[in-house]
Amino acid sequence: MNLQDLLAEIDELKAGIAPLYEGQNAIIHAKYWEERIRLELNYTSNHIEGSTLSKEEVRLLTDESPQNLEIIFAKRPRKDIYEMITHDKIVLYLLDGMYRNERITPTFIKQLHKELMYEPYNREKRRAIGNWKKEDNEIINYRNEKIDFVPYEKVADEMSKLINFLDNHLLGENKVTLFHPIEIAAKFHLDYVTIHPFYDGNGRTARLFTNIILDKYGYPPIIVGTDEKHEYSKNLAHAQAYEQNPIHFYLFIATRVLESLKLKQQYFSENYLP
Repeated sequence: MNLQDLLAEIDELKAGIAPLYEGQNAIIHAKYWEERIRLELNYTSNHIEGSTLSKEEVRLLTDESPQNLEIIFAKRPRKDIYEMITHDKIVLYLLDGMYRNERITPTFIKQLHKELMYEPYNREKRRAIGNWKKEDNEIINYRNEKIDFVPYEKVADEMSKLINFLDNHLLGENKVTLFHPIEIAAKFHLDYVTIHPFYDGNGRTARLFTNIILDKYGYPPIIVGTDEKHEYSKNLAHAQAYEQNPIHFYLFIATRVLESLKLKQQYFSENYLP
């Protein structure tokens, strides 16, 4: 399926399930939907970045029980636990619509990074939190190839260009854009991780801001599950390293939106039993 057909299918499904949000059971359905999406977003996004927490441990952490915290602190790295707790706070804000009218700016991006990251043992890394990177960074991709990102001295300019793109195409009065909202979110994600503006936490913040953009247009968050991790990495690598058309990455993001919509349809269905 080509991208435009997939986007049309998504918008048709989105319009079709909108009436399900109404009625006496809508609040109940929303509660179970948000519990499910909250768990999936917290677990999958951190798991991709190497978190050692199991899905059940993530669920226990978000219950905010002192007893659960004590048990997990005895088994898992403090960094993984604190970053999961802060990630969950941001996810809750996202699900509550608190970022819907927030303009995405360099200050906002840095602040979210500052809220997310936790460095208990390394003073230099603590100083780097919430600031653009001060040295170049790289990764080894799925093909064991080194990928260099934008040099640190160019980050401020490249992030300004990315913000200008959002300002020109995001919602606004009398604003006309040639891009579908999902294309805007996918382009932001790809450009952001290609810049790699921070010393660490780039993937998690990229996914969070992608979901913030989708939320502005009424689309559900995307979930990159463990089964999709390789495809996610592969499509990113191809778009970044080989100067290929990013269409496959756009299709990947759009497919994740479709899957989230289908899940939401299930949870808002009158036949759904939690």
